[in-house]
Amino acid sequence: MIKGVERLFEAITGPEWQAGNEETGELVKYNFDGTRKLSYVGWEMADGDVFAAMGLSFLNDKGGWDEVFSLRHFSFFDSGKDDLVITAIARGKDRPTKELDYSFRYYKGGRWSRSERGNGLTTDKRVVEDRQELLPDEDEMPERIDLVLTANLFVDQMIRGEMVRPVLVPEGSSSEGQ
Repeated sequence: MIKGVERLFEAITGPEWQAGNEETGELVKYNFDGTRKLSYVGWEMADGDVFAAMGLSFLNDKGGWDEVFSLRHFSFFDSGKDDLVITAIARGKDRPTKELDYSFRYYKGGRWSRSERGNGLTTDKRVVEDRQELLPDEDEMPERIDLVLTANLFVDQMIRGEMVRPVLVPEGSSSEGQ
């Protein structure tokens, strides 16, 4: 289970958080210049299943939001089980014609996938700097991560309101302190 979720719920009711999408109930918190955001949305289904999604994004040069990291937590009432999926975006290697971003998705049981995310090319200086700071290079991405420790670190990051690159904890490197 993710630790600190109750503290996260308390933190997102603070004055810096605001409604991002009234329809979905998404709550958002922006950095001082509105170019990065943390987001949280959670809902409960009629059957008692609970879902939560939280993430970090940055404003791209087209006025939309590019995902950096997302955490999706599912709790299934009937079975008493929960599931966790983490998606992290990485910068592709420079290519002569275009640079691609890649999506790395991590699941329980060590499963993971890598897929092209889109074109990362831009001439906007601020966007280039945000991409450099927030997105690791695809070569830096671990094949397997400790889902729970990575999730807990991101929840702590959200509680503190930090809009920096989330830490992906490689599997096996967190045997102490658990």
